[in-house]
Amino acid sequence: MASSLRISKRRASQLMQLQDPPDGGWAWVVVIGATFAMTQLQSLMRCYSVFYLPLIDEFSAGYSQVSALTAMGQLGVGVAGLVLPPLVTKIDYRQCVMGAGFIAAACAFLSSFATQLWQILLLTGVICGLCIGVSLSGSMVVVTRYFYKMRNRATQVCCGVASIGVLLSSPLYQILIDTYTWRGAARFSGCVQIIGGIFLQLVLVGTVLRPIVLREDFTKEILTKYKLSLANQTKLGKTLDSNNNNAPYEIVHNNETNFIGDDTTSTASTCDLGEQMSSGLQQRDKTYFAQIKKQIEKVHLDIFFNPAFYVYVLCWTSYSIAYHLVPTYLIPLGKQVAELSEIEASTLVSAIMCGELITRLFYGILFDKFSQQRRVLYCAFMKILLGGALCLIPFLKSYVGMLVGSGLLGVVGGGMDGIYTVFAVELFGIQKTPALFGFGNVFIYGILAGITVALGNCVDATGNLSSVFYIGGASGLLSFGLALWMGRIMAHQRQKAKDAEMEEKNLANL
Repeated sequence: MASSLRISKRRASQLMQLQDPPDGGWAWVVVIGATFAMTQLQSLMRCYSVFYLPLIDEFSAGYSQVSALTAMGQLGVGVAGLVLPPLVTKIDYRQCVMGAGFIAAACAFLSSFATQLWQILLLTGVICGLCIGVSLSGSMVVVTRYFYKMRNRATQVCCGVASIGVLLSSPLYQILIDTYTWRGAARFSGCVQIIGGIFLQLVLVGTVLRPIVLREDFTKEILTKYKLSLANQTKLGKTLDSNNNNAPYEIVHNNETNFIGDDTTSTASTCDLGEQMSSGLQQRDKTYFAQIKKQIEKVHLDIFFNPAFYVYVLCWTSYSIAYHLVPTYLIPLGKQVAELSEIEASTLVSAIMCGELITRLFYGILFDKFSQQRRVLYCAFMKILLGGALCLIPFLKSYVGMLVGSGLLGVVGGGMDGIYTVFAVELFGIQKTPALFGFGNVFIYGILAGITVALGNCVDATGNLSSVFYIGGASGLLSFGLALWMGRIMAHQRQKAKDAEMEEKNLANL
């Protein structure tokens, strides 16, 4: 029985626009937009501690309560991981980022009218964190789609320029608080309202995220069938029905029915009734489980069955505790232990950013020349140095000493976010990277939110800010072990890919 290969007009339109990652041109404009979104996340993670003391004074709260501002922001970023994957099936990344920018700006503005601490945590923490998470994940996914050969350099440029933004953000926030107070004396000129205006620029970020259709978005089977359909269409002179915009291409090419993206079916062979019923039941079961598997793979839920997912998540989480959470206590430590002024204490975060810029410059220029194995080993070694630097910080009592120690933190711990983005693509492929960012952020920022509150409780219970830095040192050592484990998984995947390629070559030779 003759049958046809059917390709919907929408699918055919996508396949006709296929291209490889451009690695330049408009891609660098996308990087600029992603840089701004990254700056907002890094500011939330590292600079919101400048609000701790003003909130403690106004609401008579403890560190465990005001540290929830950062924790709720991280929780919002984690929730964004659940929101973004289904959202982009309805609208594209551009619209997601633009909408998130509007909502974040409105919530930051409204938080200046809050009369209770929980209102600030909800508006400036959870909702703004959610919007920033959607903006960052969406823009970074688009960056990875626009680059292939220069993917590491692009992510390092993105994160490096974001470090400059964070370098300026901490003292800027402190100056705004000193000048206008955190909410504003006139209620229309406060620090959080100005931050709301900054969030509004995420709308412009969304406008530069042009959609791009890559060859990697389709399997080899689909591409092969599409090429076959074009060849048969040319040969047989078949055209699309002009009276029906949704009509498919129908091309008779063989005696099997193949639908793009669907499973093939075959007629039951002539046999007795019992064999037909048994065959039908088996076919029904196979079809049922195939549909379940297809739905799971469609939303990339199969990523949860991959052990590499959990190793990656735990490795990044332990690193973030050491490098992102613990240094937020540098400002309170500088004020209370080293007796620094508010402006001097706020510059400690800027010192971290200066050290981070040096590291990012090195990563951006030279890291592409390193093999994957050497990258993993280098990152693991830097985790040991990060843990040691954190344990050293509490022993520094002068402004110069703390400034140098903060810069050292940036040198040994900075730049890992860009590297881990590249690791994510290498581990899971470009198609599953959005799912990794989405579902992974749920775990990562959910854990970070809980750890942030736990660190605040630890300070309130012990009355010692130094204990936080010792916990960070232990977390850095944990990240070292997990990085080595992740390196073994990546080495196994490389060997498996080589074996598959060799087997394919051998079959071709036969």
